[in-house]
Amino acid sequence: MEAHAAVFDKYFRYQMIVLNYRGDEPARQHRALLDCALSRDAAQARSVLVAHIGGCVEHALANRRAELIFHSAVDR
Repeated sequence: MEAHAAVFDKYFRYQMIVLNYRGDEPARQHRALLDCALSRDAAQARSVLVAHIGGCVEHALANRRAELIFHSAVDR
């Protein structure tokens, strides 16, 4: 959990500074994680968390690529 907390903290700071809104999916995933916790369904929570973190990473990488492309076009 400490490793996850450290990564989350850094990603969350980056997200607040650089990234844009990811839509409603993260909110649905957060609700699903809460439901999993309340029902003590660790297997389903793991599945939701893997999808959630994967979506966060994909979004960050896509936005970073777009930012790099934009800046390289502007700098020409």
